Amino acid sequence: MKSLIVMVALASTAAVALPAAAQEADKTGAYVNLGYTHSSNGDGDTGSISGKGGWRFHRYFGAEVEGAFGISGDDGTFVPVGGTTPLAFDTKQQYQVAGYGVGFLPLGENFDLFARVGYGTARYKVAVQGQPDVGFNQESWNYGGGVQYSFDGANGVRAEYTRASIQGNGAPPNTPWAGSDQDNWSLSYVRQF
Repeated sequence: MKSLIVMVALASTAAVALPAAAQEADKTGAYVNLGYTHSSNGDGDTGSISGKGGWRFHRYFGAEVEGAFGISGDDGTFVPVGGTTPLAFDTKQQYQVAGYGVGFLPLGENFDLFARVGYGTARYKVAVQGQPDVGFNQESWNYGGGVQYSFDGANGVRAEYTRASIQGNGAPPNTPWAGSDQDNWSLSYVRQF
């Protein structure tokens, strides 16, 4: 009788484990995101439409590329280093591209935490009062994380934070953009394939 109980228990465990394993296998594959990103370096804010394409090649690991183009900028005034007269400025992100390695922590069938690290470049255009427009690039190591929720296994939402640690900065000297790291908050729609 004991053997029969043990066999029934093992069979029941296998019946539960097999669908769970199938669900975990479904956590791999391609995905795309489309959303909005708000960026701030402490002196100015910009907004962009951002998209990502990625491949989750393991339950816990993946890789993705990211691109964005600016839709809103910031304006204000600043006093150049060594100057006394405030100058008006207007800035806007033109585009941004980056590549990332991603680590996932599944917390359920439809919910993941994730962390990512990568490298990217962004292009900005700045108009400063009384001067010609200036375009410049910023190179950065990027790191951050967030949460991802799937409504039905294919469609979902993702919220995340990414810190851009500026490595190479082509910003005009003595401006608010020279050497400033950047905080980025994003909310996006996710489609998994």
